[in-house]
Amino acid sequence: MAMRARPKVLITNSYERGLRLFNKYEPFILGAISDARIPRGGVLDESAGVALLTQIKRKRFDIPRLLYSSESQNAQRAKEISAGFVDKNSP
Repeated sequence: MAMRARPKVLITNSYERGLRLFNKYEPFILGAISDARIPRGGVLDESAGVALLTQIKRKRFDIPRLLYSSESQNAQRAKEISAGFVDKNSP
């Protein structure tokens, strides 16, 4: 059944909503992509994206994770949590 289903992209705008969607659809998640800076608790948090990918890794270590940011120093943070990194300023 899973092989015949079309993949869906779930988009959210906050840490809490992202975690809620992940928990709801966990068995069906194929990967996770997050900006480094996303709202958490109604406030823009510089490390919420890293925290979200870390939470996902704790529950599902087998899925790929990608962190993207316009700040190149976040590449090291992505490396620390074993996630890929994309620089928004890269050509």
